Amino acid sequence: VKGAFTGATEHREGVFALAHTGSLFIDELGELSPRLQAKLLRVIQMREFSKVGGTKPIRTDIRLITATNKDLKAAVAQGTFREDLYYRVAVFMIKVPALRERPEDIPHLVDHFLRRFAGLYGKHITKVTPATLERMLTQTWPGNIRQLENFLEQAVVLAEGDTLTERDLFAGDFSSVAGPALSGLFEAGLPLSEVERRHILRTLHKALGNRTEAARLLQISVRCLQYKLKAYGRDVAAAAGSDLVL
Repeated sequence: VKGAFTGATEHREGVFALAHTGSLFIDELGELSPRLQAKLLRVIQMREFSKVGGTKPIRTDIRLITATNKDLKAAVAQGTFREDLYYRVAVFMIKVPALRERPEDIPHLVDHFLRRFAGLYGKHITKVTPATLERMLTQTWPGNIRQLENFLEQAVVLAEGDTLTERDLFAGDFSSVAGPALSGLFEAGLPLSEVERRHILRTLHKALGNRTEAARLLQISVRCLQYKLKAYGRDVAAAAGSDLVL
């Protein structure tokens, strides 16, 4: 609501208002704070919400779809997730197997991500070599699809040809997927912006490509992280073929 707080200069609809009579997808449900869990529970139970600065409750009719990679039953037992909210959202559940349990999906995912990132970074990469794909099928992918996505994005950014090879995707000697090789400590004399870039990319690797988790570790917003990664992508793409070390 306009004027509800300092800086609120225009009226904007929230997600529940926008999703009215439609579907609303909430990702990373297990990461919601206790405060947001309570608010979500109220909306589900009462089928209404109040706008920030508003005085009247607004009815909402939505189909709620949620996703999480956490064991919510365990979170309930640990006291980090509300039991009443769990039973509200667990009406119908679909368990998606880990990527390592469905390697037959990897070729299709690789094709999808290659098309997306090739277009995003202005590359003409259309495929991976058979040997590279075979090696990808043997990886455990602990970060699941997000790790595969991040892995391919960085490979596309750094690749020189139109086909991804093992050299592009498996830099260094890794027993499992860890992404392009990373250097050790930052050498003296690097510009501060370059130190920041390397630190952010390392943190993204540590988070297995999960940008929400990487943003949490970096103590910045996901939007800020996405903005920086987009800028880094352009910079790295422009420097492809140089002796760039992340």
